[in-house]
Amino acid sequence: MLDGLPTTAFVWTGSQVELVFTFNPPQIINRVTISLPAHQGISLVEFTSTPDGVLKEDLAADLPPENLSIDGSAGKYSGDWIADFDPRSVQQLRIVLADYVGNPSMTIRDVSFFQRTFSNAGLAQTLKIPAPQGTVLFTADQHDSNTLTSISHQISTDGVHYTAIVPGQQLTVGTSGFWYRASLQRLDANFSQAASPISGQNPSINTSTTVSSITTVDMGNGALQRSINLAAAAGTITLNETPLDGTLVIYQGAVVLAPAGYSVSGNAITFPQTLTGITLFYQEASFRGIGV
Repeated sequence: MLDGLPTTAFVWTGSQVELVFTFNPPQIINRVTISLPAHQGISLVEFTSTPDGVLKEDLAADLPPENLSIDGSAGKYSGDWIADFDPRSVQQLRIVLADYVGNPSMTIRDVSFFQRTFSNAGLAQTLKIPAPQGTVLFTADQHDSNTLTSISHQISTDGVHYTAIVPGQQLTVGTSGFWYRASLQRLDANFSQAASPISGQNPSINTSTTVSSITTVDMGNGALQRSINLAAAAGTITLNETPLDGTLVIYQGAVVLAPAGYSVSGNAITFPQTLTGITLFYQEASFRGIGV
């Protein structure tokens, strides 16, 4: 596995094998592949990662059911097992495989990790659309980030020449069918123009809160990921930054704390009762909306 040769493989005797990979420093990962010499009836038992050795993330929960079986159905026609998931900072990754068929051993040729990146523009185009016909109203259910991404719409009645259209516009598409396409674009220049430095300082903590540790991971492109472990928390904790929307998760021990146990207002987190073993996990970026 380490020499990169396809003829080299590790063979384990038994019904289960645990693979633990450590990254120093932590790396951003969004794809894992496993190369097998043959489909051996292996199933995925555990697929987890941690950004700091404290928070545990279940990567298997983001995978479709067919990816839990290490066979050709999860290989995207390559024969390898391929798992794609949202980008995350990984300090350690754990994979547990099990053989439920009864083979005496398991063989793996390679395990690879990827930081997949994407073009700043994309185009989606339909096949010929036969209906509706005549005069129609074009509507679109879309979501973009103002000044950072854009979506434009086009329509054609011959499949060659396209005209720009906007949601809410009435169109005459005739009776012979039409084609539609959408152009998706990330406005890279606006990221650099609007970006400003973010605070690398640790958050300000009130005196009734005991901090065990604070871990900050630089995720690149102006984004930080913080994990704040509190031995005890009570009252209001004021952070030096406001967590990106949807990234704040609060744990008590290994269990996600119910919303009734705290309230959030901007960069202030309030605990109505004294709690122990609290972990705050969130991301912050130099420009709002670019968090992973």
